[in-house]
Amino acid sequence: MKKVYAALLLIAISSVAIADWVKVDYKNRQTTYVDPVSTIKSGNTVKMWVLTDYEYVVTFEGLNPYSSMKEFIEYDCWQRQEREIYYVTFSGSMGRGQSTNSLTVPNGADPWKPIDPQSVSSVMLKVACK
Repeated sequence: MKKVYAALLLIAISSVAIADWVKVDYKNRQTTYVDPVSTIKSGNTVKMWVLTDYEYVVTFEGLNPYSSMKEFIEYDCWQRQEREIYYVTFSGSMGRGQSTNSLTVPNGADPWKPIDPQSVSSVMLKVACK
């Protein structure tokens, strides 16, 4: 089962490499894009790839530095909440360069987080749930 999951993850990552990114927000020297073609709908939830491109190198204790991050996020359209499924960071802009960090969240392990109506996540929710 782990091999099947790993294979699906690799397929998902490779499909994101050729994604048609749509800019949804720019603030604080970071641009957020979504890939609306990547949406997977199931009932009132939608999963979608999000790319954040930074104009600076991001550093956090315990993580390798990065300049961009791709996340696979699940949105609950009715409850207006989100949770992260997977992320990978990159040394270059727009998901290019070396992968520097990654994390796969076990199914349902990341708790749902409410979406602030004034946040970029609110814009991504609208794109995902349209």
